[in-house]
Amino acid sequence: TMLVPSLVCAYMWLALPYPGLRCLRTALIFGGCLMHLPFSFTYHLLLAGRRLGDAAANVPRKLDQTFIHVTCISSTWALSPTISYGFLAFTLNIYFVARLWSKTNTMFERMINIGLATLLYGLPSLLRG
Repeated sequence: TMLVPSLVCAYMWLALPYPGLRCLRTALIFGGCLMHLPFSFTYHLLLAGRRLGDAAANVPRKLDQTFIHVTCISSTWALSPTISYGFLAFTLNIYFVARLWSKTNTMFERMINIGLATLLYGLPSLLRG
């Protein structure tokens, strides 16, 4: 989910198959994926090595999920047709991150929030076709 978009964006940025690809939208998608990469890699490496006492409730997982929301924010801004839609997604993702780090959240709530955040950034592209 991070490697392919990062490679496509890097190719588009460097090879420049047609003018206009070297823009803020491409940089937002590329930057979001690159910001999330170290946190995801660290969490999954620790998980695979069975170095986490609780696989669901730990700081590396919360950091991984926090940066999923950061990536959703940057991708929404990149794909959004309007500034107001970008602000809506930004606000919701900030709320989701706050809930993620609260003591009263559940794994179900975290998964629903990530699903909603992903839907928010993908919806403009789905509606455009």
